[in-house]
Amino acid sequence: MDADAAFHRATALREAGDLDGLKELFKTGDAAVKAGVLNGLQLEPGPNPDMGPGIIALAVEGAGHSSAEVRKWACFVFKDQSGWGVDCTSAVLPLLALLGDSDAEVRRMAAFASGNVYKRRFDFAP
Repeated sequence: MDADAAFHRATALREAGDLDGLKELFKTGDAAVKAGVLNGLQLEPGPNPDMGPGIIALAVEGAGHSSAEVRKWACFVFKDQSGWGVDCTSAVLPLLALLGDSDAEVRRMAAFASGNVYKRRFDFAP
């Protein structure tokens, strides 16, 4: 599976509220698939109350990935899910770490995401 197919599959799973399917897709994929999955997780999490926290958990995992592309998409997810009102408390420490990432694009996206998460009043005190 490539990143584009992973994006479309993740989008369909998110829309269906299938968190277990998303976890399985993310777990089995290489860096391109993981980036595609995260790309598909930016929109509204939907009515499944576990979906928002589950999406954030996948992005937290992605924030520690060796691929800069995966880390960048994790930042997009944090930024956008905070905009949907999802609790991003668990994203704060990974975001702070990504502000010092070796990749300039990851640092840039981490800065945008940090601003959006901060606007939603998540605690940056640690």
